[in-house]
Amino acid sequence: MTPQLSDRADTLRREHRDFYLELCSLAELTEQCAYRERSVRALSHVSSQFDGFYEHFRRHEAVEHELIFIVYNDDIGVGDWCQVVTVIGETRASH
Repeated sequence: MTPQLSDRADTLRREHRDFYLELCSLAELTEQCAYRERSVRALSHVSSQFDGFYEHFRRHEAVEHELIFIVYNDDIGVGDWCQVVTVIGETRASH
């Protein structure tokens, strides 16, 4: 993997902690909304926060998938990848 791709992977990996913390915060906001602040305003705030989280997470996943695709194409190569798929298919067929 090239240093640039490695840096991208590290950046994406560091975002996982941020997602975890953001989900914890969302869970706490949801609990407050359900048990303490039963109001339309509080529910709207939770909904808005979740929408922001979901959009950020969706973009993150798309970038991760793109990176995986790039790494497979660069490191393994299309020809090699076809051989890997063939071997996997043969292994599954034999079981």
